[in-house]
Amino acid sequence: LLDVPVVSQLIRRFNITLNIHRAEIGLESGWIEARLSGDQAEIDAALAWLKERGLQIDPIEE
Repeated sequence: LLDVPVVSQLIRRFNITLNIHRAEIGLESGWIEARLSGDQAEIDAALAWLKERGLQIDPIEE
């Protein structure tokens, strides 16, 4: 998935705001720490969409 513009597709597909706090992308793997804001139904749909594409989602509770 490193050659797929996942973040770009995510914000185009869903009515959410994505704020990237930290990220590390390597040749074979990577991670992004980000805050999603917007309507909770849109956020839930966005997270489901990411999981369907094989991304691991680890929510951070505030």
